[in-house]
Amino acid sequence: VLEVEYFEEVGTGLGPTLEFYSTVSREFSKKKLKIWRENESNSSDEYAFGKRGLFPAPLSAQQATSEDGEKKLEMFKVLGKFVARSMLDSRIVDISFNPTLFRLSNSSSTLTTPSLATIKTVDEDLAKSLRLLKKFADAKQKIDRDQNKTEAQRIEASRSIRFHDVAVEDLALDF
Repeated sequence: VLEVEYFEEVGTGLGPTLEFYSTVSREFSKKKLKIWRENESNSSDEYAFGKRGLFPAPLSAQQATSEDGEKKLEMFKVLGKFVARSMLDSRIVDISFNPTLFRLSNSSSTLTTPSLATIKTVDEDLAKSLRLLKKFADAKQKIDRDQNKTEAQRIEASRSIRFHDVAVEDLALDF
């Protein structure tokens, strides 16, 4: 069992140990670490927030190999050890994790496969945007499979695809 004692203080035991878990939890929740998705946080807040809990910020393979990316990955390793230690010691940590994080991290689980429904559990607004984009992609595929149309007709039909009075160009996609 982990027991914390602070230098220059007379107290030991449960009180300082619980304060340690609380303080470390707050530190891991800070926005300045840039390890959490922050789409639901206020810009003036010191701590990251998510309505459904905290979920790691996206990190590309290129970013992960950079010095900053390696520091972020190391923070998650330390966070994992911290949470594991707290569970072994039956201590509560003050971090509200998104449940999807645990489902995705369980490699033996086949219950959570990447999908729009999974994204919705993390970020509902992103899921709505991707769902709309998928409608455009599905409509384009349907046009491309239509053998009764000429190439010019397919191009024209693709340009005229609209959902909720929105065209693909209106989405201002840059990828």
